[in-house]
Amino acid sequence: MLVCLLLLIPLLMLGATAMESAVLGERMAANTEDRGRAFSAAEAALETAEAWLKSQEYLPMATNTGEGGVWMPGVLDAKFSVTTPWWHDPDADLRWWAAHGSPVVSDASAAVPARYIIEQYRFVTDGESTGVGTGRLQPVVAFHRITALGVGRRATTRVRLQSTFARPYER
Repeated sequence: MLVCLLLLIPLLMLGATAMESAVLGERMAANTEDRGRAFSAAEAALETAEAWLKSQEYLPMATNTGEGGVWMPGVLDAKFSVTTPWWHDPDADLRWWAAHGSPVVSDASAAVPARYIIEQYRFVTDGESTGVGTGRLQPVVAFHRITALGVGRRATTRVRLQSTFARPYER
């Protein structure tokens, strides 16, 4: 009986180690899936913001409160520290995003809806002030920075994506 007991102890330890390894692998797979879900939500938010900008006939008016859907340049940076861009600041948590971002429902299983923020970034003209012979002003190309936040099933799984969107608008 003592010999059997001595043989069972290493087998029990081996089984416990295998079980612990399996549980760790399952957690890693769940985290990877949740991160992928958050990334997909952030991509959907970016695409929604770009589609909204494409649908605007005229240049959307940027405000310092983001009321019209577009924030003025530098306003969000002024709310946080001067050394860190607002999208990297730890104070820009889920409550802050809920108050400042536009929601996008892309995945019902997400902890909170994905959100995006559009900032007016730059304006560029193509060099001419009027169209030759037409007397018409050349369009201005507006650049917008779009920042999106996607969240997975757990509120702690977050992905931020950012893109620059350029589009000409008539003056």
